[in-house]
Amino acid sequence: MKDSFIPFSRPTIGEEEINEVVDSLSSGWITTGPKVSQLEKMFAQRFSVKDSLAVNSGTAAWHLLAHSLNIGPGDEVILPSITWPSMANIIEHLGATPIFADVDKDTVIMKPSEVERLINDNTKAILPVHYAGAAADIDAYKSIIGDHPITIVEDAAHAIGSHYKGSEVGCHSDAIVFSFHPTKSMTTGEGGLLICKDPYIMNKARSLSLNGVGKSAWERLSQSSANYELTEPGYKYNMLDMQAALGIHQLKKLDNFITLRTVLVERYQNLLSGIGTVQPIGFVDYPIKHSWHIYVVKLNLNLLKMSRNAYVDKLKSQGIGVGIHFEAVHMLEYL
Repeated sequence: MKDSFIPFSRPTIGEEEINEVVDSLSSGWITTGPKVSQLEKMFAQRFSVKDSLAVNSGTAAWHLLAHSLNIGPGDEVILPSITWPSMANIIEHLGATPIFADVDKDTVIMKPSEVERLINDNTKAILPVHYAGAAADIDAYKSIIGDHPITIVEDAAHAIGSHYKGSEVGCHSDAIVFSFHPTKSMTTGEGGLLICKDPYIMNKARSLSLNGVGKSAWERLSQSSANYELTEPGYKYNMLDMQAALGIHQLKKLDNFITLRTVLVERYQNLLSGIGTVQPIGFVDYPIKHSWHIYVVKLNLNLLKMSRNAYVDKLKSQGIGVGIHFEAVHMLEYL
């Protein structure tokens, strides 16, 4: 192994983030508080909505939304098989059934034709993934759904900063879920965020994120009555101010991050063009702005004359960190 290892992903943290975190630590208030509220307002403003909900992971954001949509036994949720398993896990936890759709072999985005084939009276939601930062064709899914009472939830774990047909992802559907894991284009250490156009769903999800109490400790102790009520059993999914302190400045820098990623992608495209063993995945044929969460290539194993895992090991031995995105979820042991 070389001494200088290039990691698969490394967050870019500046002095602004560090100072904001120190400010949070020095304030005496490090759990959910004013910095979380500030981050939520920044997202609401960016997406031209009234509210957003910051939580401790993208998985938590999806869980709160799915619970609030009353997804449960007898329901089906269509999602691509090429994705991280957390979304399917939540569907299983709620007693519903994940229905895995195939993806386009070039773009790795869920095929609308597959959604059309799989949709039925039990379909409660469709969960397209904006794979690698390329927006899925939301209008195509909407056309298939028609007047059926099916919710489209955009899995934008890869796609903060991506655009679809001239607007930020999330503007064309019912709800959107983001992830701020350290590998993402912006990070809060761990974290996620939910935006939903239905205010009832947003209010319910916010209450569920606080054990079903409905008021954070900050609200109870600084803004309103210390009394509280339990509306229904919830979860402990709230984001900390220390996390939001990172996110406040990461969001301010996001567009610059994406610009730099785009420059690096152009370099990769030029260097890899004409190499038969490694082929970048294809581009979609509708207007988007790519955020380049990850740069994905397909391998020609016949030309390489080695397995994918052997190739990964070879790269790592040369000091290059890579990942597999993803193992097909329907082929994993549990699902």
